Amino acid sequence: MRLFCLIIYWFPLYVYAQDSEKRYELLPPESKVLWHGENAGGMGGHDGTLQLASGKLVTKGTDLLKGDFVLDMTTIRNTDQKDEKSQRDLEAHLKNADFFEVDKYPNAFFSITKALPLHDPLKPNQYMITGFLGIKGITNSITFPATITTTRTAAKATAVITIDRTKWNVTFQSKTIFSAIKNGALADEIKLTLDLAFIAR
Repeated sequence: MRLFCLIIYWFPLYVYAQDSEKRYELLPPESKVLWHGENAGGMGGHDGTLQLASGKLVTKGTDLLKGDFVLDMTTIRNTDQKDEKSQRDLEAHLKNADFFEVDKYPNAFFSITKALPLHDPLKPNQYMITGFLGIKGITNSITFPATITTTRTAAKATAVITIDRTKWNVTFQSKTIFSAIKNGALADEIKLTLDLAFIAR
């Protein structure tokens, strides 16, 4: 009888825990965003880092309900240039109006609108993520696969995303918009590699 009473007492709490929303807050110092841009034709290019200012994921059971992130565009850094002056010059160029115009648009934003579990036994915890990415005041929808794992106390998310910069009016020496450029044209694609850490709140 006592066991039965305990089951009756704890079962509603278990169901509530399974059905309640859980929030995970980004840990910026433990999270990484790497970027890569190439010259047109894939010959050469540049690599660097970018920092996230904030972020969160909200789950319910095994479902990912939503997520919101703020990227600090003023933190764009180059990592492939060997000398300090070249590195500073490239970073300054990426921050000016030719590229991301960070004085006017210091932040970029991403909001998850849909997270579809892929249910692939070879790729557990993988989702197809759809959301809105806002850069330079322009918002576009993007879709990409991501691996997201959660525990009672923490979460981790990894993804590789390729975006077409021209959709956000980043057109400097674009190979498609300025097709007459023979030398120095840049690829439109920017690859972002994400490795994000979260703590449960």
